[in-house]
Amino acid sequence: MKSAHGRSGGVVAVEDVSDDYDVVVAGSGAAGLVAALSAAVAGARVLVAEAAPLFGGATSVSGGQVWVPGHHHRGTVTEAARQDVRAYCTEHSIGRPVSKIDAFLDAGPAMARFVEEHTPLRFTAMGGPDSLTPPEATEGWNLEPAPLGAGQFADWQEWVWSPPYPAVLTNDEVAESRMIFGGAPPGELIERRMSRGEVTLGVGLVIGLLRGCIDAGVGLIRSARLSTIETENGRAAGVVLDADGTEHRLRVRGGVILATGGFEHDRELVENLLTIPTTVPASPPVAAGDGLRLAAQAGASLAHLSEAWYWPVVPTDQTWGESSTKRAEIMLAERALPHTIWVNTAGRRFVNEASHNCAWALASGASDGQPGEPAGVRDRRFSIPGPLPTGRCRPRRAVARRRGGCGHPHRSGRPDQSRPCRAD
Repeated sequence: MKSAHGRSGGVVAVEDVSDDYDVVVAGSGAAGLVAALSAAVAGARVLVAEAAPLFGGATSVSGGQVWVPGHHHRGTVTEAARQDVRAYCTEHSIGRPVSKIDAFLDAGPAMARFVEEHTPLRFTAMGGPDSLTPPEATEGWNLEPAPLGAGQFADWQEWVWSPPYPAVLTNDEVAESRMIFGGAPPGELIERRMSRGEVTLGVGLVIGLLRGCIDAGVGLIRSARLSTIETENGRAAGVVLDADGTEHRLRVRGGVILATGGFEHDRELVENLLTIPTTVPASPPVAAGDGLRLAAQAGASLAHLSEAWYWPVVPTDQTWGESSTKRAEIMLAERALPHTIWVNTAGRRFVNEASHNCAWALASGASDGQPGEPAGVRDRRFSIPGPLPTGRCRPRRAVARRRGGCGHPHRSGRPDQSRPCRAD
């Protein structure tokens, strides 16, 4: 398919890759695809190189939510509301320059409009608030993709990483049905979406961006790892791609964008950099620190490498695609339903189990200086009969997992909901 600039876009084989591009993007999650789309719309010749055999990275197995305060689906934002959001971001972005927060608040709404103008994606405002704030402060600022047709990616499991649940309902629809907590699934809606070939959540976000990139003339290649950035006079001048066991040198006139995610699948980097190193990834086996190595190789300054967003998960025996890496399912219902608490080795409740980043406290072992692993205590009324259990209803070790490369860990949930209590 040719773009408005006369360039053909689409998924290409390594033998069809040109040796000359304006921009090369490493990584095909949401960040990389939006960057590629922006460059292509501006007139650049762009190649997206994905090291894995599937596109999307952690984005494709996520809920596809994008926090965009001030987005156009909420209407005009007053200056007072903007300052409230700015204060919220500042409070939860310790050590970050306010100038970067302002840049985010300005660029976010523009990004949402841009994506809708240049892809088949249409965002809808979600009902819930952001994670660390009272509902009235940020309710409605999360965007998620409306259901969309997969188009040329109809067999999407062959193209992107698959989540552990059907990607046919939106986050709001799952919440309204209370499926995670045992509610009945909306069967007719699911059947209708599947018959139409519609997708949602992270899968929908990735496929919508892939379709937009192809329409804009972006080339996309899988199983091609960017191994080297070649520089001239302090600027990126070329890259080396490893694909099919051979090296391919490409000339780059404009620049190289690194969007390879975090480093949770590189054991050495995890142990050397993370505050809580005993983690197991909940993401597909693609984030191995390539971006960090390439940036350092090119002379970039690195910072904030110890930060992560931790979640408690349940290990499974399933693997990611054809790899040998086992999947881990994020705990949701197990830590939020009534009739269950988590206690330390002294039998004292020390955390709000439903708080968004409670894994930090869990991975620390306990409170009151008690060593050892925490334990879940529940009575016989605790069960998950619904169709979407996020774990297993039997004793399992709670382990903190690292997802992606961003997010500032917070120990607290709501203090009034995490008072110590004795377990008999």
